[in-house]
Amino acid sequence: MTRRNEPSDRADLDRRVGEPCTVRDGFDDLPVPTVILHRPQLRVVAANAAYRRLTGREHLVGTTMREAFPELEGQQLFEIVEQVCRTGEETTAYEWRMAPAAGDGSTWETYRDFVLTPQKDAEGQVTGVILQQIDVTDRVLERRRAESVTAAAERRYDEAHETVVELQKALLPPSLPVLPAVRTAARYLVADRDQAAGGDWFDAIPLEGGRLALVVGDMVGHGVAATAAMGRLRAVLAEALTRTSDLREVLRSVDEIARRSSEIRASTVCAAVLDVRVGRIDYITCGHPAPLLVGADGASRQLAPSGGTPLGTGGPVRPASAQIGPGETVLLFSEGLIERAGHSLDEGLTALEDVIRDAVRDTTQPEGSASSPAERICQLAVELLSRTGYDDDITTLAAHVLVFPQRPVRVVVPATVEGLLEARERLYRWVRPLDLSPEELRGLDLATTETITNAIEHAYVDQDPGAVRIDAAVGEDGVLEFSVSDEGSWHEDTRLSATSGRGLWIAESVTDGLEIAHRGRPGDPGTRVVMRRVLGHPPHLASPQEYSPSLPGDDHDGLEITEDERDPSRLVLSGSADISSTEHLTEQLDRSGRGGFRDLTLDLTGLQLLASSAVRALLDQRSHHIAHGRELCLVTAPGTPAQSVLDVVGLPWSEPRIDDGPPRNPGPTAPGS
Repeated sequence: MTRRNEPSDRADLDRRVGEPCTVRDGFDDLPVPTVILHRPQLRVVAANAAYRRLTGREHLVGTTMREAFPELEGQQLFEIVEQVCRTGEETTAYEWRMAPAAGDGSTWETYRDFVLTPQKDAEGQVTGVILQQIDVTDRVLERRRAESVTAAAERRYDEAHETVVELQKALLPPSLPVLPAVRTAARYLVADRDQAAGGDWFDAIPLEGGRLALVVGDMVGHGVAATAAMGRLRAVLAEALTRTSDLREVLRSVDEIARRSSEIRASTVCAAVLDVRVGRIDYITCGHPAPLLVGADGASRQLAPSGGTPLGTGGPVRPASAQIGPGETVLLFSEGLIERAGHSLDEGLTALEDVIRDAVRDTTQPEGSASSPAERICQLAVELLSRTGYDDDITTLAAHVLVFPQRPVRVVVPATVEGLLEARERLYRWVRPLDLSPEELRGLDLATTETITNAIEHAYVDQDPGAVRIDAAVGEDGVLEFSVSDEGSWHEDTRLSATSGRGLWIAESVTDGLEIAHRGRPGDPGTRVVMRRVLGHPPHLASPQEYSPSLPGDDHDGLEITEDERDPSRLVLSGSADISSTEHLTEQLDRSGRGGFRDLTLDLTGLQLLASSAVRALLDQRSHHIAHGRELCLVTAPGTPAQSVLDVVGLPWSEPRIDDGPPRNPGPTAPGS
């Protein structure tokens, strides 16, 4: 705004703007609070009625801004006005928060919108600032209250949704069976957060005679009620399948339960029994999509529905059958996989068949990708078909019939450290096609390492090392049985020593059962240790994360011990601590711990394997430290391989401190690594 000074200019301005008294009255009546401040002290030269009411001050003209509003010091308002004076540029500020202090020391919170316009003379020099402001406190507080209510509601929803999802995951099978002639896989993707968790479910149950039951179902409704009903239905159906081999009888009994239960009624299910011995799959569809049969070349066809209606709706329960041979895969899925808004189920099925064809044909997968056709089909079907959005839970369950079933294996090695390493590598090559989880691999590696080490240390005392034989086989019930045999004689005093027996103890802790079938005696040589473990392949629930086991020759070979740069009395261990590295471990502990005369901390978080031979070294070192009044502190993180072994043997441990640096990723391990 330019101000005129010459009388002729004033007269012209009066003619164009109006009489001064009229302009003054109009200014005073403006609804927007307005004040005019002049340089250099930002003195108030005009303040309209709205501004006086807003500030609660009637006599502002003639005072400086700082004199009139001392409580605004520190609120940055004076500074922004001075900035407009310096730059000559109009400035706007929205929802400017001010918390001025009153004379009694109290404060209040207020929010204002400001428009600051420079006032200029005829030469364009800034003479002052026209400041207009509106109190928007009520608007801001109301919006924040609404946002708070919305955020609280969203938190409650998220917590409830997470609870239902966790409940549903807990009711689903934690693992899928691993059979010698069949590879299974499953993926479950929970509905979008705008939908409550649904009632999709799946199951895979080994039956007598090497048969495998496969089930996928979809409960009516969503939320806790549907999830609870799903758990009931899955338990009833699983119990019925193990009681009888008649699939029609099983579904009839479940259908009868659904008639009496409103939570289960109208739910859909597809149940199938795969018999690889005769090359047949029997199935029943109760209002559910029929299975897809996928050939070795990736071509697929949907089997004909058996004609059943949703459970409890009074329809027939009819079985159907199809032939299935080596190299083929059967896929069961929920309707959420092929159901999309604006598209027919046939279109969704066509898209699924395209994905399946690519999944089966593309065997050049990157490191860590799914290995079996069943896993690749489930992985890509869920990942690719859910990219365009989905409104319901998505479930896939696949079973691939192997062309070459898993055969038993026998490994014979000398009872030496070198023989142990050779056995671990050969066993890993045998077990790798089973697609076990890293935890399963670690457990099997630990069990075989301990039992072979036991034979190395005790079977051939005072004689030349003989042989150790390892036999392993996967039964039709999904139970892995492996035995470790030697031809030596176990001496009584060796078995009763203070440190012996720990290996078998640890091995038993990671298996479902261990027995010594025959213990060698002098004159009656030979000992056989038999271990059994129910194998399981983990399904992928919710947000799957690929986790590939380490390969032999990976970075986890051997044992690496490094000193903490900040604390030489702290050692960090990584890799495998077993019989092959015990001597190295003992020497390092003696050197760093000064033979027990110096406190020592061992960080075991990065260990892939902690065998009993290494545990024995830790126990010996701990005894030395205790004898000298010193401490050997073991550090690891929950869920690591070291933690489980330490708990079994009763060695105390503590978690890493925050100042110990970032937690070390224990990573996977495998026999032979």
